[in-house]
Amino acid sequence: MPVSEAQKKWRSDNADLVREYRRNHDKKKRDAHRESPSAYYQRTKERHSAKNRISKLKRVYGITPEQWDALFEGQGHRCAVCGSTEPRTTRGRGWQTDHCHATGKVRGILCFRCNIGLGKFEDDTDRLASAIAYLKLHSR
Repeated sequence: MPVSEAQKKWRSDNADLVREYRRNHDKKKRDAHRESPSAYYQRTKERHSAKNRISKLKRVYGITPEQWDALFEGQGHRCAVCGSTEPRTTRGRGWQTDHCHATGKVRGILCFRCNIGLGKFEDDTDRLASAIAYLKLHSR
């Protein structure tokens, strides 16, 4: 909407009023929309975590959330290694998607501890067999 000559003249004659109005209006607007980063995080974390999960499953593992859910359901909602029904972590990381680092193929869903354990053995079945033999030897 174009500004008329009369409006321009009034604004020019009342520059202090216009300046004060704009300053107060802008401050009210800023204050109404201002929130701390932690408040923003709390307000949006559920939406962002869902988006991040979808993105990570697709980007890292090449599967959809539905495929992940079907795999976990096929395991009886348990760790594929130890059979635990709990993710067994104190840091809230939840269930882990186990995959072959050479091929990227998803193998199963593991609890945190089993995933870390397999990772420490770098998918080396000979080292795992040796560790099992060691544990059996020293468990008597």
